[in-house]
Amino acid sequence: MKNVYKRINRGLVLAGVLLVAFVIYVIADTMQFRKTKPLLKDMAADYMQALCEINVTPEAYRSLEELEKQPEYVKSLQDNLTGLLNQHWQSVDSTRDHMTYYYGMNRSEVEDGYSSTLKDTAGAYGYITKMTSALNPAECSVTKCGVNTAQVIVSFDCVVQYVGNPCWFTPAYTYNLFEIGGGAGYGSHVMMDTENPKETDVQERSSDLLSTSIRVTYEFTYQLVDGQWKIIYVDDYGWGESSTVIVSGEGGEA
Repeated sequence: MKNVYKRINRGLVLAGVLLVAFVIYVIADTMQFRKTKPLLKDMAADYMQALCEINVTPEAYRSLEELEKQPEYVKSLQDNLTGLLNQHWQSVDSTRDHMTYYYGMNRSEVEDGYSSTLKDTAGAYGYITKMTSALNPAECSVTKCGVNTAQVIVSFDCVVQYVGNPCWFTPAYTYNLFEIGGGAGYGSHVMMDTENPKETDVQERSSDLLSTSIRVTYEFTYQLVDGQWKIIYVDDYGWGESSTVIVSGEGGEA
């Protein structure tokens, strides 16, 4: 009977030690993650800012020609986007992880989207002269969502100045600025074909410099890889209402 009590006592002591160790681990992990939160928020902001800089068209390529007619610029964009992905992303292609983040896009999906856009750029023309992104602290959250994994939801107030209908490479998808910038109807008109009476939409290639203000929101999933936090998935939450104004009628720098 004494042996039974001894075994029970030893079991209770061992369970108590394990419980204390677990509590200490949880407290230490929570405190460490609190210190990590500002870092992850800053990393998301830095990533968005770097992407903004890539989107700004170098002066040598600022024209109203379609992007497909500027192969050197397309190659430069591809190289810069790939370099950015190499720096900030970790490839995660397993089926299990993709099921976990069903609505997100992994690196290969983002890269494929960029490449597809750059291969088929008919209708994309013009250039971007300036792009800024300011983190909106009121719409920012960082939460732990697994072992060495965190979810970062951030909103950015973006201002883009551009001419024509250039591509905007975002953290997830690629858009045409004229189409999302609230420019519906601007630079377009409906003409009547006298021989074949039907309405035809025609978009004129205006040289006006436009400025679009827009709020965009993304969900980044970060994972600690070899001591560094890397993006493994991103989800696009869409954009809020945008507003577009004419900055200059000559298409130059504001």
